[in-house]
Amino acid sequence: MTILTRAERTFAIFTLNGARISSILMALSVLFLATFSFAQIDPARSGAVPERDATAAPLPDAPMPQPHALEDNVKFRSNREVLRSKAFWSTFVGDFLISSFDAEMSHAGLAHHVCTEQHGLTSRGQLYLNNLPENAAVGIVSFLWVKFRAPNYVLPAFLAYPAKVHISAGLKWYQDCW
Repeated sequence: MTILTRAERTFAIFTLNGARISSILMALSVLFLATFSFAQIDPARSGAVPERDATAAPLPDAPMPQPHALEDNVKFRSNREVLRSKAFWSTFVGDFLISSFDAEMSHAGLAHHVCTEQHGLTSRGQLYLNNLPENAAVGIVSFLWVKFRAPNYVLPAFLAYPAKVHISAGLKWYQDCW
């Protein structure tokens, strides 16, 4: 048999009856609000809008929003704006040129010298096709970056790693296989 102190018994009673107590308080508050909300209210003191006289002049139409005001709050650029932006094209073309440097250096080394490609790619088309996923990823990320109005000065950072990889690989072909 467990002996409870007076405080523990009181707490146990309130927790067991908590649902009943809260429902009783809720019913009392609803009854209080219903009783006093239908009381007679003086319209002059309540701030209510008086009814319009039928002989009064009609109200003017509401002002229409201006198109230029709507364009200021747009969060995204349109696809047309993105495709016309220099920031998108400089990033996309820069990545393509960097990967093209590596592909052309690899092709020249394969065609005229004794070195072999690490991945076993032999044609120029295979070399460019190998770079296609990276070019597509940079193009998509830079498109979304410009579309969401992110700062354009960050876009060259998207080219840092591809530039390091492709330029070092192209220069390695030049140093080792020419």
